[in-house]
Amino acid sequence: MNETGPSDAVTADQAEKMALECVRNGNLDEALGWWLEAIRLDPTRSLFTYRAGKMCAVLGRHEEAVKLLAQSIEQNRDHAATRFSYASALACVGEFARAIEELNIVLAAHPLNDSAASLKFQCLVLEGSYGIAANYFFERATKMTSSRDKLCNAFSKAALANENYLDGLSASQMKQLRSILSGPDDAERRRRLGKAVLRCASRV
Repeated sequence: MNETGPSDAVTADQAEKMALECVRNGNLDEALGWWLEAIRLDPTRSLFTYRAGKMCAVLGRHEEAVKLLAQSIEQNRDHAATRFSYASALACVGEFARAIEELNIVLAAHPLNDSAASLKFQCLVLEGSYGIAANYFFERATKMTSSRDKLCNAFSKAALANENYLDGLSASQMKQLRSILSGPDDAERRRRLGKAVLRCASRV
């Protein structure tokens, strides 16, 4: 900590304020220390466990992030941002199926959440569910144009990372991909998506 440390008499709210000040100053490890102190002083506050969990994720301490964010969900089950952060942390430790379960809860309540949709797609690819991932991509991208950019970027990364994913696409899916990539901003989107999607589209 700094001159005022956790051993001094502070309240949970004061510890939270110190954590936020540390974040503003770029002292992330110190900020985490203050949030953990806030949790110690008041373990019932879901905001403290949520922010501490997110900070752990930022610092690459994903196992700790999973534990803290799971605790935060127990304290406040309706906070979609916590579930999304929890799913992200689960994905970082290779728990893709569990991450997808959490993302499904988020998407049931917030079907237009593009970040959750993109992360779900990536988790499906990473766990090897290529066919399901492809179907999910086309379902979202064709019905909800707001999801296209994030999903298309995720698609491109998946295709570049795993040739099996490209090989698993059917001819009809190839045609759907060409349709998704057509339109007034087609050229710009193609440039952004990269050579994997371009190659995929050229196979139609």
